[in-house]
Amino acid sequence: LQSLLSGLCPRQPESARPRTPQSPTMLLLGYAAVRRALPPSGLPLLSELGDEGFVLGSLSAGAGGPAYVLSGGEGAARGTLYAVYEWLHQLGVRFYAWDETHFPPCPAELGGDGAALPALPLQQHSAPLEYRYMPVAPSSPTMDEHHMWLLRSRFNVVEDEDWYAPPNGSWWTAEHGGGWTNAIGFPEATSYTIFGPGPRNGSGPPLKYYNQNREWFWPNNNSAVDGQLCFSNASLVSFLTERVRSILTKQPNATLFSLSVLDNKLFCQTPAELAVIAAEGGSPMGPLMRALNSIGAALEPDFPHVTLVTLAYLSFTPPPKTAPRHNVAVRVCSVSCDFGRPLSDPTNSCDGFKAEVDSWVALGKQNGGRIWVWNYEADDEDFLMPWPDYRTVGQNVAWYAEHGVRGVYEETSYMSPGGDFAPLKSYIIAR
Repeated sequence: LQSLLSGLCPRQPESARPRTPQSPTMLLLGYAAVRRALPPSGLPLLSELGDEGFVLGSLSAGAGGPAYVLSGGEGAARGTLYAVYEWLHQLGVRFYAWDETHFPPCPAELGGDGAALPALPLQQHSAPLEYRYMPVAPSSPTMDEHHMWLLRSRFNVVEDEDWYAPPNGSWWTAEHGGGWTNAIGFPEATSYTIFGPGPRNGSGPPLKYYNQNREWFWPNNNSAVDGQLCFSNASLVSFLTERVRSILTKQPNATLFSLSVLDNKLFCQTPAELAVIAAEGGSPMGPLMRALNSIGAALEPDFPHVTLVTLAYLSFTPPPKTAPRHNVAVRVCSVSCDFGRPLSDPTNSCDGFKAEVDSWVALGKQNGGRIWVWNYEADDEDFLMPWPDYRTVGQNVAWYAEHGVRGVYEETSYMSPGGDFAPLKSYIIAR
């Protein structure tokens, strides 16, 4: 806050300062200060804020100038930070990129000649989405500056694309608000790479495991084809459980672990797999969901803070009968959507995507599984091209929240050549 205020209201020479004395502006920052300042009737505002909720608003300061309260919950990871960023947002500050923060004229109460500080209602704030992430290639010279920009934009995921790197999350410390970390790399196409580095035949499966365990792979008669895993196979599920355990043991900061299908429309068609698919209402997602629930149950005693994440993608999009358990999250992919129209438009069926989202949310509620969305608001042919969703992204995020979706992975277009992207979406999604 101190650093950003110095940018908003740089220190001026004495002769350049306003001559009219201003009453001091009081900022009550953090849980302890706000708890002391609030009247008894206001203390309930400080409860049930979680890690990211916060209280923000104006208080009457008696004979003094305006007073603002900015606080997260007691001991919360990011609440007070988010209160600071929202207060600055109300003043007109914008975090456009790691090296471009827009400051409006300094408000009069802070010694400038800008507009008066706004009166803000005293109330709780919480992000409608628990999972907020955008993939981006940082153009900042260091990851520290890039991560600070992510934090100020209120994204709460840091992704490590190397499963076998040393323990990750070194920057994402308690001082910077903590965060969820995806431990295992790019959150799709993980079903082969989880086997680790080793010889591959072109884009096909890992040859060591393919030659030893043909029953794990489909197709099982062609090692040059990118296929899928046969998740109904018990020995494969045991192998994956121990592989996930091994990686998490080396990645103590991880709280998300992605285990998903490969980027194709195939699915395993062994007799055992087809029998499970039939029992799951015809959804190829059924064997994968059973496998994830088994892995999640086995790992929860040692890693209660970890959520397994997967994709409902292409052939795996239709929901099965088996519900995800509480430490499993499903990202439903909007790959067939028309983002030139909002999801709230009744003529925009998104080729069945909206109905699938509702079905997944209903399924997730059975056992507390999380349902997120992978939002394909991008031009895969040219990521630098503008995209029509700037008219609809706010409405779509609201639609997701209203329909019970708890997180968004935003694959976005309109990036600059350096890798940063237009800031509008970050504020819409976070706020």
